[in-house]
Amino acid sequence: MSADQGGLENSSPTGEPKWVDKAANGVFAGTVSAALGAGLDPATASTVALFVTPVVTEALNAVGSYLTKKQAGKAGWTLSIAAEACQVEPDQLAGLADTPPKEFLLATALRAGANASIPAKVVALGKVLGEGLANDDAKVDEATMLALALADLEVAHIRVLDYLAGDSTPFGPPRAVTLLDFLEANPGYGIPISAIVATLERHGLIRTQGEPVKNMVWRATTAYSDQLPHRYRVTFFGHELLGRIREAVDGPTAAEPPVAEDEQ
Repeated sequence: MSADQGGLENSSPTGEPKWVDKAANGVFAGTVSAALGAGLDPATASTVALFVTPVVTEALNAVGSYLTKKQAGKAGWTLSIAAEACQVEPDQLAGLADTPPKEFLLATALRAGANASIPAKVVALGKVLGEGLANDDAKVDEATMLALALADLEVAHIRVLDYLAGDSTPFGPPRAVTLLDFLEANPGYGIPISAIVATLERHGLIRTQGEPVKNMVWRATTAYSDQLPHRYRVTFFGHELLGRIREAVDGPTAAEPPVAEDEQ
């Protein structure tokens, strides 16, 4: 599809390409000659070529090796926790993934564990994986939904989810609060709050409660979003996931990450 299909303008009033088109038409080139051949000016071509010098290649290999080792360690920790939950050795765990849904759960949990930014996610993922592999299809489905949600949650999502839950419980009276209450206590979340809430809603962890609150926009001093006037409550599934993370942090079965041999 060309830039001007669908009636889209591809230049500014002065005739210069818009920044979006410049971004869309950018090229990657491995050498100065390739960059010049792609139409880049000499200064830009030289800058591109700097990214493929031997020094940068060596640094990239070192960073890649470090990240791979860290990811493998976290994935291995996830696997070990799951094996303990299933009461099998880690090398026997793959044999329990004997159906396509269990294979998907195994791959999802290990991938999420490898990329986890906090230890609590690894612990929670390992236990969810173990429960899913050791049970029937219904439990596998629940475990998969938990693993998919955990994979997408970072500290910001967990902080908002915990605030919305407060002291409420899955079976008690629902607590419904607005995002503005959260933002007044945590003003640094003003810009990303829409993305945070969208992720929580997409995974069915929260939902709106009742009609939007009126005449409250004036309180928004950090950012405005259509979500702000709504009251949100944590769903049963949201409480389940939050409980898993809390248990991983300070529950009776909380775990500490293993220390690698080269870190001892």
